[in-house]
Amino acid sequence: MVCLDCNEKKIAFFYPSYQLGGAELLYCRVADYLTKLNGWSAFIIDYEGGFLAKYACKNNIEIIVYNDGEKVSAKDIDVLIAPPSFIYRVCRSVELKSECKIIFWSIHPHNIESLLPFFIKIESHPRWYKKLIYKMFSGGEYFKIKSNLKFINDLKAICYMDRPNISENERLFDLKLDGSFVPVPVPVPVPVPVDVNVLGGVVCKKELLCDSYGITIMWLGRVEGFKINSIILIYKEILAAAKAGNKISFVVVGDGGDLDLLKEKVVTTPMVKVEYMGEVVGDELEYLLISQCDILIAMGTSALEGAKLGVKTLLVDVFLGFVPDMYNFKWLYETEEYSLGRILYRDDNSLLEIGCSLSSIIAGDGWGDVSVKCKDYVNRNHTIPLSAELLLKAYDNGLLTYSVLVDNVGPCWLIRFKSFIRGLV
Repeated sequence: MVCLDCNEKKIAFFYPSYQLGGAELLYCRVADYLTKLNGWSAFIIDYEGGFLAKYACKNNIEIIVYNDGEKVSAKDIDVLIAPPSFIYRVCRSVELKSECKIIFWSIHPHNIESLLPFFIKIESHPRWYKKLIYKMFSGGEYFKIKSNLKFINDLKAICYMDRPNISENERLFDLKLDGSFVPVPVPVPVPVPVDVNVLGGVVCKKELLCDSYGITIMWLGRVEGFKINSIILIYKEILAAAKAGNKISFVVVGDGGDLDLLKEKVVTTPMVKVEYMGEVVGDELEYLLISQCDILIAMGTSALEGAKLGVKTLLVDVFLGFVPDMYNFKWLYETEEYSLGRILYRDDNSLLEIGCSLSSIIAGDGWGDVSVKCKDYVNRNHTIPLSAELLLKAYDNGLLTYSVLVDNVGPCWLIRFKSFIRGLV
């Protein structure tokens, strides 16, 4: 790397991936913003041809090429940003100067837990059961990760996108965590007049929607894994609302490995018309939401993508291993501590709280200023400049350096032994 301005601080984002996902897009957006910020140079550490690398090429962000099994040199970097699940990978895969600061940014409640053995097989089981399995059969890794998490927490080296990211780990590891919040951002559009009659491809898709169905409710997001139960819940709530005489269109915007499974469960009825539109992105997605959507129901950044446009947006949680019989929704602006959806288990007692059923929302006397409030919430809490500012504040307050990380953090003996054996094969 060539130092164009030796007074500039250099920040690198480490999350190599060939796939488009929320975390990858998040890192790219913040890196792009910091590249244009005086006093900072941003770098992306990614595979050659990876998603982040492609984004970096298009946006003039410098790339540091990474290859699995090799240790990439990035000794000019002043601060490295990575997900906490990369805590071991940073030590073994990136060579940094000893005083380089490390900040872990948690943007999924199970990001840290995913390091544990058996995680994929028991993810949807109750917390007490998972904790028991981890303690008894992880070869000490549960206690090592707990120790590592407390260590980086005490050094103010971890920040979280929202409260569920903190509370989920507090409950799993029996810790009190005090990490700071760095909410996930979305680019806020510049207001422009929209003529929905000249939207090209969107107009074609508009013809799929039956005009006799007075209310259009949309799901936006991936159609796979833990999100399937949430989509099924929305459909059940729509069916209940339709019993009051409301004809409703339910439009599923998104793709994924469980799409065929969902199509078997979520089907058109005399009162509910179901449309599957596949993946829609960019300007086409924005026009679709503006011109077609009465209510968006989503989680994570998908909820923000609609609300930033002034679309009335309800949040929905993740339901692991079950679909609740009853559920109350919240408008996005009613959420607390940046939460964009919780992970709930069957034994959680927080399913019914402040909020309203979808039937009562639809039957209400108009939705007043919900659109304005949703958009205002995004503008106040989830813009790229705000998240970048909070991330740099975390850097200022953080006390964890690369040398301290390498000297103090590592997996338990069983994980080290397995890695050694894999290296011999």
